[in-house]
Amino acid sequence: MPRLGAYSKIKALGAGSFGDVYLVKEVATGARAVLKEVELKGLASKDLKAAHDEVTVLQRMKHHHIIGYRDSSVQGSLLLIVMDFADGGDLGNLIRQQEARGEPLAEERVCKIVAQAVDALAYCHHTLHLLHRDLKPDNIFLTAAGDVKVGDFGVAKTLLATNAMAKTKCGTPLFMSPELMSGMPYDRSADVWAFGCVLYNVLTLAAPWIDRVSEKGGMMALMRLVCHSELDLTPARGTYSAELISLLEQLLSKRAAERPSFKDVMGLPFVQANLTGFSQLPRELTREPTLNARETRPSVV
Repeated sequence: MPRLGAYSKIKALGAGSFGDVYLVKEVATGARAVLKEVELKGLASKDLKAAHDEVTVLQRMKHHHIIGYRDSSVQGSLLLIVMDFADGGDLGNLIRQQEARGEPLAEERVCKIVAQAVDALAYCHHTLHLLHRDLKPDNIFLTAAGDVKVGDFGVAKTLLATNAMAKTKCGTPLFMSPELMSGMPYDRSADVWAFGCVLYNVLTLAAPWIDRVSEKGGMMALMRLVCHSELDLTPARGTYSAELISLLEQLLSKRAAERPSFKDVMGLPFVQANLTGFSQLPRELTREPTLNARETRPSVV
């Protein structure tokens, strides 16, 4: 059980969902970790539940490409959550560095990032039945060796059935799917779309839609773009392979039912070639049948 005195703060890393995040050092060992402090006093009941749900979610996750959970406790009005520290920054920082240099990421590096992130997300979707709901480059962390660690599951949600759908609107607007933007119920394919936006950001070094929506236009303008326009993939086509571009096009299908699952993506040859034995899904990956909405009514949770 973590105690405030057991860790000394090195610096603030920012604010995560429902709390402040710090880089800390364990006093006894000198090992670095991440400490999230959530002030419980004054939280609305749904936010209080969400804070405790985050701990429950983190405790369930045991995957090489997901930020590891260490410990948690409540001390006074503070909820303390200790997690592993990814010492290579995050994908958002890497993209900004490459943009500043004017250099695209090498395809080999991109394929490794895609494979490891998809491995983690397939585990979330198909083993834990868990939606991340806020996938973006800043929530995909990196080790010093360049390995992926997916993190920040503060707004994650467990779906109790394969065909269940969620209805709470959350996430980062630029990475929201058309169905989420429209206020419609959504399922794990909303995460697939968000990862498509992440991949677009990686390949073009530009956030999706950012050059086509102004502050004046606001959310309504962004919603129209997401629901009715296409992202321009031209900047990526001349740099990256047909396999990567094809995957990007599929991830960004407007119709949720036409997007591949992360389990499908795991079966792609370039993804398999970039996994190093840590995958926690079987290698025999087959496409799951698409449920016809007229035949099966999804439950909404």
